[in-house]
Amino acid sequence: MQLLRKIIEYRYFTLSLFIFYIIIQFLVNGRYGWNDGDEGYFLAQSWRIFNGQLPYRDFIIISTPLSGFIHSISLFIVPGNYQVIFERLLFYIFLAASSYFGAAAIDHVFKISKNGLDKYLLATVGFAFTLWNWPPMPWYTVDGVLLSSIGVFFIVRDEKKVFDIIGMLFLFLAALCKQPFYLMPVAGLLFIIIQNKNWKRIFFSAISLIFYLTVFILLLIKFDMLNNFLKYTSGVAQHNSTLWAGFYIYIFTKSMYFIIPLFFWILLKKIFNPL
Repeated sequence: MQLLRKIIEYRYFTLSLFIFYIIIQFLVNGRYGWNDGDEGYFLAQSWRIFNGQLPYRDFIIISTPLSGFIHSISLFIVPGNYQVIFERLLFYIFLAASSYFGAAAIDHVFKISKNGLDKYLLATVGFAFTLWNWPPMPWYTVDGVLLSSIGVFFIVRDEKKVFDIIGMLFLFLAALCKQPFYLMPVAGLLFIIIQNKNWKRIFFSAISLIFYLTVFILLLIKFDMLNNFLKYTSGVAQHNSTLWAGFYIYIFTKSMYFIIPLFFWILLKKIFNPL
């Protein structure tokens, strides 16, 4: 009973730490500064969509379109005077959610909780490093990060086709967000192939991905966006730039990103000794 109580107390502590840290960071930093890059660029896209325009057809963008649509939803709900601060709050929520889903996926695959590392603690460290890797202002790459983390969370859960179909949907949606997440659906399919060579699972995942791609192309055709989409989103970057931005920087990172979280893991494990 005493061991069980320690485990429960430890998990409550890490969950509380995760929530408290998010709230404090937003209250301290959320209202400061102005990012004239992403924060204005994508909110301008959302404003155009809110007013009935469509990307590629009515205005030019050189990135994939989903982020503009996602953030146009808040324009229908939140009054204009509060739009900027709400977008900043949404950034913190998206970043926290992606940290949680990523930590939960890691916990499911590697069983880290059995070694004393709670997923909420890992999510807190991930949130902190991600937030302060850049000035704590909205950058809309987090849309793709969130959708990718949800997709990964589903495809590693269990060997069930419905989870794979849902996971591939989120990975495909991530590929439609700003920054090059084009490898995420491919990586998800490769993971399913390598994991256990379940051909039914592979088949349904591949068919679902083809279906999502077909629906996207049909929507572009229906709303007269396909030609401009191909024109504005291709033929600009060199192959080496594409590989660097879409692959290299996500695979190779600084060793300190692993060493510092490992230090806090060992420290808290020594303090709480939950197992």
